[in-house]
Amino acid sequence: MIVVSGYIDFDLILSEACGLAGIDFVDYYLHKNDSIKLKKLSNWQDLNQIQSSSDLFFDEVENLANCFVIDFQDLKIDKNLISFLEGFKDQKIILYSTSLDKFKAPELAVFKKLGIKPVKLDKYDNAIKVNLAQKYTQKKPLNLSDKDLKIITSNSKSYFDLKQNLDIISLIDTDLVADFIGVLESFNQKELPVFQRPFRLNNLSSDIKYWKNIDQNDMQLALAILFNKLSKDKTAPGKKALASLINTDLKIKSDSKISAESHFKNFLYQARKLS
Repeated sequence: MIVVSGYIDFDLILSEACGLAGIDFVDYYLHKNDSIKLKKLSNWQDLNQIQSSSDLFFDEVENLANCFVIDFQDLKIDKNLISFLEGFKDQKIILYSTSLDKFKAPELAVFKKLGIKPVKLDKYDNAIKVNLAQKYTQKKPLNLSDKDLKIITSNSKSYFDLKQNLDIISLIDTDLVADFIGVLESFNQKELPVFQRPFRLNNLSSDIKYWKNIDQNDMQLALAILFNKLSKDKTAPGKKALASLINTDLKIKSDSKISAESHFKNFLYQARKLS
């Protein structure tokens, strides 16, 4: 059993789970399967149901050990729990909470009695990022040099960010790939609020950096702002960019295989061709 005391990204928990299950995290990340199972507890006794599950330790199809990632939410942790959790110490289970930021002294004392030191997951493994980039390009050849991959990897802050950047490269025209990598390499601009970001088709090579990292929560706002800006542009490039934006909005709402961020970034680089 591994207990997580805090994490910056759920992907880091999945990485720990893969390690515990004895499977390759990158393979799992690119080809999600049932080797890692996610559960939520409504009470601690729910662990007994997981313990009795026939597929806790072994997957007959894949011949791989499984691991359960369990969110215990805001369930109480006290000394009365010690003997109960003792029976799960040697199982392939990761406990974490979406409700607690960190454990307090009494909770830490419980885990100390169990001989478990909670781990804090706050760093990405660069070796995993390199492996992710290599396996992605083996699966989907992108004609990238080793230098290109190094730039993309080092300028992607998370595993998700890296996969998303590779998704974008797989979508955009070949002649724009170098520009995209250049933007990744040089981007260090402090981000402005969405409503303050400039978007000028005739200066998009410069303005594009302001729109590169739109948060999922700001996506609809960004689309609305750009729709308003482009609706006022009566030039031929402006009309084409508006049509592309409308098409992008439709794809975001209908295509679940590719993330909204990837569709949006593809729009940016298509629009850049018009500038």
